[in-house]
Amino acid sequence: MSFTSNPWRSTPSKYEITVNDQQTIQQVIDGIPVMAGSLASGITNHYIVNVPPGHEKEYYSLVRDASDAASDKRNVKVVFEDNLNGDFRVELFSKCDELGSWNQKGKWFQTTTGATITADDIPNSDQKRIKAVSNGSGDTFTLRLMLTDGTTPTDIRKYQGFLMRIKWTANLPTSGKVFFVDGNDNSAGTSIVLMRTDHQITATDVDRMVFVPMAALDATDTSFDPTTITQFRVEVDCNAVVGDVYVTEILAVRTTQTKKLVIRFDDSLDEHYTHAVNELEKKGWKGNFMAIPNLVNAGGATSITTVQAKEMGEKGHLICNHGINATSYDSKDYNASYYGHHAANNWLLMAGLNGFGITLFPGYQENTDILDIVENSGGVYVSNSSFPLKNFTAGTPPVSTLIEILEGFNYGGIFSIDIHSFADAATLGTLLGYIETQFSEVLVYTDIISKMDAFPVSRLKQSFSYVDCGLKETLTVNRNVFAYEGNTFFFDPGGAARNVTPDDTNIKFVPGHRIEIINTADAAETITFDPTGANQAIAQNERAIFHFDGSSWKVVFVG
Repeated sequence: MSFTSNPWRSTPSKYEITVNDQQTIQQVIDGIPVMAGSLASGITNHYIVNVPPGHEKEYYSLVRDASDAASDKRNVKVVFEDNLNGDFRVELFSKCDELGSWNQKGKWFQTTTGATITADDIPNSDQKRIKAVSNGSGDTFTLRLMLTDGTTPTDIRKYQGFLMRIKWTANLPTSGKVFFVDGNDNSAGTSIVLMRTDHQITATDVDRMVFVPMAALDATDTSFDPTTITQFRVEVDCNAVVGDVYVTEILAVRTTQTKKLVIRFDDSLDEHYTHAVNELEKKGWKGNFMAIPNLVNAGGATSITTVQAKEMGEKGHLICNHGINATSYDSKDYNASYYGHHAANNWLLMAGLNGFGITLFPGYQENTDILDIVENSGGVYVSNSSFPLKNFTAGTPPVSTLIEILEGFNYGGIFSIDIHSFADAATLGTLLGYIETQFSEVLVYTDIISKMDAFPVSRLKQSFSYVDCGLKETLTVNRNVFAYEGNTFFFDPGGAARNVTPDDTNIKFVPGHRIEIINTADAAETITFDPTGANQAIAQNERAIFHFDGSSWKVVFVG
């Protein structure tokens, strides 16, 4: 028997089971037989669990024991009657527009002396927001949202996270934390990313949606009770400057009531092609591979090739944007950030790969410019700054890494682990085997993005076009130039003889590419353009312009 994308019919089949008022979702799942065979071999379970409203606070798992070790333990479909497509939901949690005192439900209250708070007018609006003005002492200040009137606490079990719109001026915050406090003053909290660098935010204000995943909460007391929450608390650690922090709204997020995982492989290593793809295919899973084009096209012995990346994409694995170079971008200026994103996206487009517009830079070292550049170009930045998941770094992945991150509360939600190198296929296979016993589903980023229509964040465009990055660079070594880096290049040789070589080994140049070299050296160093082609020497204090006409590079000006 097979089902269409909408399984509901007027007469349910014997394979459709509805959870009744006396049952939990988990009880119904546990009573369903395990289907022999794996998803990788095309075996699916006919059973569908139909969940009516009223079970929103239940965590469940599709993982079950099976006598046949090869059988897939998760192939049961769970469908919620009021959300057939499984779209993520967003609810208003606080408008952040009123101040009050202790136990005034829905109002904000300040208990520390590092700042003063007011209900501030939002410019060009009739709405208000909470404004905290730092006194310049560098102290941490705390804002508390009261969630009870002293009698009825808030139950947060049906949520997998919260989106908080927060704005700050100058270089005020150094870090932040969010806590939930229950009726017995037990708390659980997590750090939030407010900034990555100083110079990107000293000149302008920063306005961000920050995602707070429930899966990241660290309970300081094992008695913490998510059913009796009385406070939502925001702590801001400040530099010793006077500045403002605004909290405009808080939204409660519902993603998935079970644990799902994104498996990410970083840095374009050859073992991702030789081992990772094969191990994932054995499980019927797809991976997310963050590619660095200048590593791929360098032809190194430890990097995948463009041809291999295409093959991985054809199998359904996502090849995504990890920046043009293997570098940290937290201290890059706007131009370098613009080039870092768009040049890598150009490569994805020109190579015909499938993850264009999906971006995450190395080491989570983004800056505020990068986030704006990605969003303004119609892309999605998939860190947990505003993306609805919790990232963990596995490095060379021991199983203990996952055991550690899975300890805690079962709220459901989406986790992500990033993997770089691993010892061999068997090591990765052990990790994937453990994942199979803990997670109900393995996702790629597009699975998540397709469910985010209700989110007040940027949307992934359906199509992208080539972007001229306008690269300007002072050279420190010989330089190979790739077509995806932009249409126009400006190079200064940096006081030494250099070779500048257009490299079309993997991605071909098109008519209109232009390279300009300005030799400002303090001596008569020779700059050689295209040693195997135009072979043009550029003397001291001379400028040369080269143009690609569709078949070869032409010298259009020297002088």
